[in-house]
Amino acid sequence: MDIYSLFLQFIKKHSIFENQDKMIAGVSGGADSVALLDLLYCLSQEIPLEIAVACLDHGIREESQQEVKFVEALAKKYGMAFFSRRVELGKESKAGLEEKAREVRYAFLAEVAQKFHASKIAVAHHSDDQVETVLLHFFKGTGIPGLCGMPVDRALFPGSSLRLVRPLLCLDKSQILSYLREKGLGWCEDASNSDIRFTRNRIRHRILPFLEQEGYSQIKESILSLAQYARENTEYMSQQAECFFKENVQNPCFERPYLSRFFPLLEGKECAKTIPANALKKMPVAIIPYLLFKILQSLGVTVNLRGSHYQRIARLVNEPNGVAEMPQGIQAYKTPGSISFILPFAPNSHLPGIWTVPGKIACSDYAFLEARIRIAQGFDLAYHQKHSHPLSVAISLDGLALPLVVRFVHTEDSVQLLGAPGKKKVARILNDLKVPVAMRQRIILVTDSQNHPLWIPGIGISHSARIKSDTKEILELSMMEQKILC
Repeated sequence: MDIYSLFLQFIKKHSIFENQDKMIAGVSGGADSVALLDLLYCLSQEIPLEIAVACLDHGIREESQQEVKFVEALAKKYGMAFFSRRVELGKESKAGLEEKAREVRYAFLAEVAQKFHASKIAVAHHSDDQVETVLLHFFKGTGIPGLCGMPVDRALFPGSSLRLVRPLLCLDKSQILSYLREKGLGWCEDASNSDIRFTRNRIRHRILPFLEQEGYSQIKESILSLAQYARENTEYMSQQAECFFKENVQNPCFERPYLSRFFPLLEGKECAKTIPANALKKMPVAIIPYLLFKILQSLGVTVNLRGSHYQRIARLVNEPNGVAEMPQGIQAYKTPGSISFILPFAPNSHLPGIWTVPGKIACSDYAFLEARIRIAQGFDLAYHQKHSHPLSVAISLDGLALPLVVRFVHTEDSVQLLGAPGKKKVARILNDLKVPVAMRQRIILVTDSQNHPLWIPGIGISHSARIKSDTKEILELSMMEQKILC
């Protein structure tokens, strides 16, 4: 079967493209991306496709500007729109440079896709790249998900409708070079691809050739077969993790719904997920990598987890208490009652703040507090007590030292909550409510100007702030979502 037929068969098998698709081809001018562009052009002669070419000059090598001109000429030859940009990545370590280049490249491709109204971005990774990726993951330490390598089709960013597709994963490098020679197509050679200071290049030029010379001539085929098995395994285990997630993974403080609502209200998104202890007892260890991926995905986070992270979480599940640090500042926090996965607390420039009442005050970029004054006469206290909740309360305004102060709780704060027998440290209250330690710094306290606690949004009001039978004026306090204007 010729190269184009293999390409077409792969496209159809994975439903990579559809009629009327608008796509961006990421082209550097190297052999792989030149072959990709020509194959896509041939495909567009069979099915209606609209293709634009995007080329990013990373500003690392002197010859890169000539390569951009080469790619521009290719786009003109095929009658395709062309987009390019030059960036200066600066001086980075070799490992840092690879990662930074990748981030900048995908951000550029996403921007071009938006301008072109494209739904897909095609890149030129081939099966030899896949072999290198699997080995790279293995050497760094990975679970079965890391052995899957690169997917044929995935969202470019978490939650994005823009797809990143790899239609050349069915071809190896020798097939690509053969195709280019048969078609009489030229390409640019990137000298950095031979630089063995890069880990991937050491795998390509030293480790794989060594293994082949030592009698493992089918090493690439073996690794690709392993990746296929890992993908099949991962698909099944992901389904099991999805079922477990739906049945058992909760928002933090799920037994206190308004406290549970407080955290995403303050931060504009979910910031933690919790698995209760009774669910942990029936959780198969084998689904941990897939469940972690699902949990972090639900929090809008993409991180590269290694085998060491999975192993640490597996150990933590069986410990009564403990903390496991994960990439990007994420913490896994274990107590006898649950395990919680918590995002780092984003800086908040709004607090502390002085709250003039009646009126509003922002407590974050995503939420605000509002105060309204009402005359006590005619106020239906019984109805209020039945229908109010800890995010919308009413307190007595009589004798209140104004203005109010809004701040985060301190370790020395104490308060007697309404209905409680006496005063308690706020830290003790939060412990009783099973608020994970890593989330306690997010809790807000409203005090009067004399630092007397009045209200902890999501938890309740102080006993001293309650409405009494002789109260003359009432202060209604609410925490609400800040509407972001686009």
